[in-house]
Amino acid sequence: MVAPPSGKRIAFGMGTDPCRLPCASPSSRSALAHGNQNLETAPRRPRPYLLRLLFALVLFAVPAAAAQAVARMPIGFYDDPSFRWTPQTSANLASAEAAHASIIHALVDWATVAPTKPAHPLSGDDPAYRLSDIDTLVASAQRYDLRVLLTISGSPAWANGGKTPNHPPTNLNELTQFAHMLASRYNGSHPGLGAVTLFSIWNEPNLGLFLTPQYRGDKIVSPAEYAKLFLAAYKGIKAGDPVALVAAGETSNRGRQRPSGNPGEDSVAPATFARLLAEVAPRLPFAAWATHPYPSDFIFGPTQKVAFPNVSFSTMTEFGQSLQEWFHRPVPIWITEYAEMTKPQCACGVSYAKQALDARKVLQLAAANPYVQMFIWFILRDSTAQTWSSGIENTSGQKKPAYTAFASAAASIAGKSQLVRPNRTFSVTLAVPFLAYHDPPGTTVAITYTLQSGGTVVASGERSEPTQRDENVTFPVVFRPSAGQIYSINVQVVDKNGQTEQHVIELLPTKPTPPPLTISTSAPLEATAGNLLTVHVSLHEPSAVTGRSSVCLTPPARVGARICTSLPDQQVRHGLLSLTLHIWIKPNAPHGTSKLSISAASGPGRATAKALVHITAASR
Repeated sequence: MVAPPSGKRIAFGMGTDPCRLPCASPSSRSALAHGNQNLETAPRRPRPYLLRLLFALVLFAVPAAAAQAVARMPIGFYDDPSFRWTPQTSANLASAEAAHASIIHALVDWATVAPTKPAHPLSGDDPAYRLSDIDTLVASAQRYDLRVLLTISGSPAWANGGKTPNHPPTNLNELTQFAHMLASRYNGSHPGLGAVTLFSIWNEPNLGLFLTPQYRGDKIVSPAEYAKLFLAAYKGIKAGDPVALVAAGETSNRGRQRPSGNPGEDSVAPATFARLLAEVAPRLPFAAWATHPYPSDFIFGPTQKVAFPNVSFSTMTEFGQSLQEWFHRPVPIWITEYAEMTKPQCACGVSYAKQALDARKVLQLAAANPYVQMFIWFILRDSTAQTWSSGIENTSGQKKPAYTAFASAAASIAGKSQLVRPNRTFSVTLAVPFLAYHDPPGTTVAITYTLQSGGTVVASGERSEPTQRDENVTFPVVFRPSAGQIYSINVQVVDKNGQTEQHVIELLPTKPTPPPLTISTSAPLEATAGNLLTVHVSLHEPSAVTGRSSVCLTPPARVGARICTSLPDQQVRHGLLSLTLHIWIKPNAPHGTSKLSISAASGPGRATAKALVHITAASR
């Protein structure tokens, strides 16, 4: 048995039966999942195949702005007890693979991995570190064609002034060093340790249960605290492995908009958290936003309607559009947790039949959403009374009906999608963890591919290419796609010993880049201090868009305050839009000429303009 290191705060265990708590709070699911039993305040409320379908690094470069659902995406499971701390680890990984999983999500609890301060923090071999179970998982996952996503969370007491793990470290460089150590240890350069190129930072930072404070007085401060945590960890990860992708967020599905009076129970709605994060760090360099869209009660399932800024599948598209607007770029969404507990294991669970129906439905919703590019189910196999009974297998490994439903739906979804430009040749990058398990980086493998359109073979080829240290292999495709056409590629990769992987990749057409927005204003602008300035703005947007639109006027601070107005979609879909805005000029505004900045956003389009305003004194 691969046991948790001595002293580990067992993930999925607070010493409380989750089914004895009121049902379905994401905060208690997270506490059970990650073992944070020592936080300031516990929550009061309770989360044989024909072709192996894999994904590759390129998948995560599919722009969300494409506004089309990706045909295939990585599908996986998050279940540390079943994949790290049980004698059945190999059987559980094999079962995940058979259900068409290609990714395993795992927690790296900094407070548990480093309970005492390491003398050599950049060396994973420092005796202060307890990494044996993570080492085993990363190496074993390759054997079953599975990649690993690691989430770094929770500060050790020695790093945060002797406080509980939901307090940030007092010296952010210590988090940077820890992240650097992890990324370097698993960058594929160390034989026997495997490779990890997917990371995310902090679990549910919009909950006081995992990051405190959320508020100072009535002001929301957790996004600013999180920005510092993310940048510190990102810096370390990129130092250890420059090709690694780092996701932000890992946000809980819902939250409050004001303090509760108890810091351990404070929370911020996920979309509010993301919006405020964009205000303090608009250029935060994350690869995707990870989120956990659980229903507020399992009986509601994945189709539950919630009010934005809470996030479920009913608001997922609005969330994706908003992320793009707030961060001024396409933002893929990774669903890194979703699940439903079952009866009779848990009184607050759903029936086996409903779990099966909802498992199929949630995968269909993920595949249909234009922003979602990953889906992970929380728990493969039920473990103990201290864990969630949301597995698609029971404690003995017997499959619940949801296993068949999940595997069936995943078969047509799991894998990789890639955008290709019309009339241009392209390259494909595939993850080959199974071959990486058997062959060192640099091993030459034989690649055979057949490209189809509507069942008709339109191209084929053979290549010999070396494997890369990050488990990938890249090869060029000698073919020029037609505009607007969807293709699929069947790929076989074989090493010198006859070890074989087969892949199916969907090639999606890129959409033409919309013409940029253009802005014109009335000129010249004349204003009087202490009075309203009227500005007539014309917004020219030739192509129809689906994103929310806004126009903002930003004067110098000594002249006036910034104002913004949001526009319904239908107002900007017809080419030319004229609108009038009013901005108050401060009584003590300096006389003379000032610059007024005008910005507009409409779906993927953005524009800025400058206007000169001549300010005169008010007549007496």
